[in-house]
Amino acid sequence: HTEEQIDFLRHGAEYKAGLDFWTSFWRGIPANFMICTSIQMGIAARDMLGKLVVLHFPLMLYTIVGWEHALTNMIVVPLGCMYGAEVDLGVWLVNNLIPAAIGNAIGGGLLVGGLETVLFSWDKGQSNTNQLHTHAEGYQPKFSTIRKLRLPGLPSGNKNLKKKLQAAQKELSVVLEDLEKSKVELQKMNVAMSSYDDLEECAAVQEAYHAAMEVTRRKPRQGTEERDASE
Repeated sequence: HTEEQIDFLRHGAEYKAGLDFWTSFWRGIPANFMICTSIQMGIAARDMLGKLVVLHFPLMLYTIVGWEHALTNMIVVPLGCMYGAEVDLGVWLVNNLIPAAIGNAIGGGLLVGGLETVLFSWDKGQSNTNQLHTHAEGYQPKFSTIRKLRLPGLPSGNKNLKKKLQAAQKELSVVLEDLEKSKVELQKMNVAMSSYDDLEECAAVQEAYHAAMEVTRRKPRQGTEERDASE
């Protein structure tokens, strides 16, 4: 390490330890707000470039402005003390670390996490556009007045989507079973047709096969129509 780098660490540790309680507190709120916002935007971004951009700039802003984050200070101050910074650890704990942690809890926990909970998580993903969130089973919404709002044209949520997927899977399994049976019947008919000498008998067997296939194709359509009518 160069002497300039060591002086930078000493000065940073002494500066943070010299802040008063309320300065550390107010600087702690926007610090964790920006960090948690960058994480939320990183989750929302769909491609790697978008994730890199939205994760980088909020963290860069928080670092350049000089806001206080408790976890960062737990690294910077002890590291500066290792290189000879004159810091009273008791004063630093009371005037910087504790108020910064309280501000971080407000900025990240209430302003980001609290708003996200109110806007998206109060109804287990029903009737909102945040369909990617997963929620614990048995959660009872507390905001009954908000829960009554229904936006026209939006999907009904994870629960109805899951039901539709399960119904489609059952329907697909039935179709696959019918196709497997039809394949076996076709093989039997081919064997039987190979032993027929009369062309009229072969034509009759072919008509019976096509009739069986038509019944097989109608089954999933009838099930779909019945399900749509029940919905």
